[in-house]
Amino acid sequence: MDIKIINDKENAVVERREINFETVFEGATPNRDEIKGKLAAITNASTNLIIIDNMKTEFGNQKLMGYAKIYKDETRLKEIESNYQVNRNKKEEKNTSE
Repeated sequence: MDIKIINDKENAVVERREINFETVFEGATPNRDEIKGKLAAITNASTNLIIIDNMKTEFGNQKLMGYAKIYKDETRLKEIESNYQVNRNKKEEKNTSE
């Protein structure tokens, strides 16, 4: 899976980068953690500071379009983003108690 950045804009007012991206993948649709990991590697940012706002796929295509926000620091992220978005973007923990 490769991620291609379509648009990368610096938003100085809220101290974040706003990125539109696309990825072509094989098999199952990648989850938020996989996308965040790739974006972190490309942008040199911490995964804790990346919020994946939305991801959309087209039926029958192995292509995903998305929008992500990368904050300068965690304090600013928590001031701006809703609790819903913050919780939605937390790292998924696998249940290993079975």
